[in-house]
Amino acid sequence: MVNLFYLSCDGVFTRFHQKSPPNIEQVLTENKTENIKELENYTIEILYVKENRIVAEIYTKEILDIADLPFVSYMDTPLKAQLFPDVQLREGLKCLNIEKLHGLNITGKGVKVAIVDFGFEGYEDLLGTELPEKVTVKSFRGDGDITGGGEIHGTGCAEIVHDVAPDAELYLVNYDGYTYQLGVLVLPYLISEEVDIVSHSAGSTAGLFDGTDYSCQIIDDAWYKHGILWVNAAGNSAQRHWEGIFNDVDDDGYHEFLVGELGQTFCADKGELVVLHLSWNETWGYAAQDYDLYILNSSGGVVTGSVNPQAGPFGHIPFEGVGFLAPYTDCFYIVITKYNATKPVHFELYSWYHELLEKVENSSLCVEATAFGSIAAGAVGCRDCLTLEPYSSRGPTNDGRLKPDYVGPDCVSTCAYYPYAFCGTSAATPHVAGAFALQLSCIKKSHPGQKDNEYGYGLPNFGG
Repeated sequence: MVNLFYLSCDGVFTRFHQKSPPNIEQVLTENKTENIKELENYTIEILYVKENRIVAEIYTKEILDIADLPFVSYMDTPLKAQLFPDVQLREGLKCLNIEKLHGLNITGKGVKVAIVDFGFEGYEDLLGTELPEKVTVKSFRGDGDITGGGEIHGTGCAEIVHDVAPDAELYLVNYDGYTYQLGVLVLPYLISEEVDIVSHSAGSTAGLFDGTDYSCQIIDDAWYKHGILWVNAAGNSAQRHWEGIFNDVDDDGYHEFLVGELGQTFCADKGELVVLHLSWNETWGYAAQDYDLYILNSSGGVVTGSVNPQAGPFGHIPFEGVGFLAPYTDCFYIVITKYNATKPVHFELYSWYHELLEKVENSSLCVEATAFGSIAAGAVGCRDCLTLEPYSSRGPTNDGRLKPDYVGPDCVSTCAYYPYAFCGTSAATPHVAGAFALQLSCIKKSHPGQKDNEYGYGLPNFGG
């Protein structure tokens, strides 16, 4: 078996590699040359080198040998971000009240906006109509496919940015969804192109959610070091999130939800994709509190489970996750067990596609929305421009900061999603990014009011 490994003087990162790796230019620093040469004795190919992170393709049988190298200290499992669309039919740029600005010829001219997404299927057919006549396209996927294998999500986001800021210069940038690509490939490209604003309608659902995760560091670098404003979707997880401290009153090793050990459920139809992520508050890469995650059917039979080791050495992360197709229509139990732990931890449980019976709406943000340097965008319905969508993720961050920062309208018509509406914080995010492109400098002047964990500062209303 071949694995794609993420290695460095500070770490090794791993995931199962299913596709051929891309040919990527290596960036070496003088003090790492010796380490790089030693790694070349084990790896099939070194793909990326950036500061303290290295990406290499290796054979599974070489894992232990590489782990014993003195300059490798931990192993991580990169997780893909998810997109945040939903369904309904409403629309209205009126929520942003930008008609006056358009009438004053404030249209985003001279501003560069990058839509960073997973795919832009069909964008070429919209050039000169729903998109500018010319856009800059760049793919950082392993296969170099800007369409992302037929993904229309990025195209819909680009349409919205263009509607709000019709004269902004657009960059369509896609990647496979892995965080390391944002830091090693995407951000350097955005810097080189002097991009002003990023619209990123995707996010991760496993981490510490306190602004210290790796993806947050990338966003912070974009803003604080390079002045790139990063607008990120808050997420659509308000009904698909639970958090709480491990509770085991009867000391049998099973977490007790509000109504017992089998108190957390979700329902799925046969063949539906189920993805669940469970993470907790330990040092990422050196987790020592070992908890496991199981999915049971309504009869109590085990459907699947996740039993990653957490014993303290490098590579042990505070995460368990499952992804499977529902084998039959049923309501399933989510069970959290203590395998070997000395203290309770604070869990974050996210379901990608199915609502949880016992849910916690607050603190349901995606990881990227918790970055100090990100503008997190929640979603309001565009019928009245006031009602928070029930799925829109809310704050605070796990370190107590108020989020989201703003809300944008969703459920709008786009060519990419026609005849369906484009909903969710995925649609709200490019609205907010486009609004910043029109008049970034007037945000604080126009909205000096109070901020909260549901609406942020409210709609970025630029029109007066």
